[in-house]
Amino acid sequence: MRLALFVVLTFVIHSVVIVMGMADFFPLLVSMLLALLIALPLSMLIFKKWRLRATEGLAEWDSGRRAHKQQLRRQLEERLDG
Repeated sequence: MRLALFVVLTFVIHSVVIVMGMADFFPLLVSMLLALLIALPLSMLIFKKWRLRATEGLAEWDSGRRAHKQQLRRQLEERLDG
């Protein structure tokens, strides 16, 4: 989604540049850099719900992984002690 936001912003910015007749002085690369600078903080606001959901999913996965790791350690200790 961030990539799509970047592409849309680049298109909008460069379209405005072309309409204003400044395409010779404002190349596509500059439009892309400006779009990147705008897209980064804007995506943090627009996609906040998805970012939080992804963070929660990673936290759940990590806790499950840690629990599984502790269980394997306990089983290994039991086998080595027995």
